[in-house]
Amino acid sequence: QEPLECFAWDIVEAADEIGLRTLVLPEEYGGIGADLVTAAMVVETLASADQGTAVTLMQNYKLTRLLNKVGSPRQKEIFFEKLVANKRFLMAIGSSEPNRASDFLIPYESPTTRYQTRAERAPGGWRINGEKHFISNGPVASLYFLFAQTNPNADVLKGSTCFLIEPGMPGFSIGRVHDKMGERTTTNAELYFNDCFVPDENVLGAVDRAHEARAHFSFGAGVLASAMVLGVAQAA
Repeated sequence: QEPLECFAWDIVEAADEIGLRTLVLPEEYGGIGADLVTAAMVVETLASADQGTAVTLMQNYKLTRLLNKVGSPRQKEIFFEKLVANKRFLMAIGSSEPNRASDFLIPYESPTTRYQTRAERAPGGWRINGEKHFISNGPVASLYFLFAQTNPNADVLKGSTCFLIEPGMPGFSIGRVHDKMGERTTTNAELYFNDCFVPDENVLGAVDRAHEARAHFSFGAGVLASAMVLGVAQAA
């Protein structure tokens, strides 16, 4: 089967019916408001049956938490409303690039740790150029959290910014969908940006401070990833 043929929207819709797609969304926005421990238990259980499904839904858990912690009131109002209204609304984080993946974990400044994806100032916003790859939910997401270099003279820790990207933005396109041996029921893809304009209101957190925003993301993401592999190990 082609990679996208392995992905099933009916699974996502079934998860939505019982509240799993919006599991960690705060109750005031229409979600269940589950804490990190509960989310980890759900991910562990899902992964014991199918790791790909766990990955697909886990992206929503990680990124809903990030948006809730770092997003402006207006950003949360807009995107959480869309999350609830669309039973197929999935999220993706655009960080990994062909020549770098987890450079943001390096605990010291380094001139080699800079995103090749660049964002430059434009009237009312930013112009983004570059490529990401192996992005979970890449070809099916409704919202992307894109990390790009905004200060070319600083490393990734002090010169990168997170942008909220929606499908259909001019200059944004999906590239190759990766053909993987495992996690066949989830999708990974390339993201391309060719003079993609992103308005200032879609900057998540502070400019050049994406690493500080990501600190709110990384701990919970690590907990959920650990729960996922534990579920697979138990099944094995």
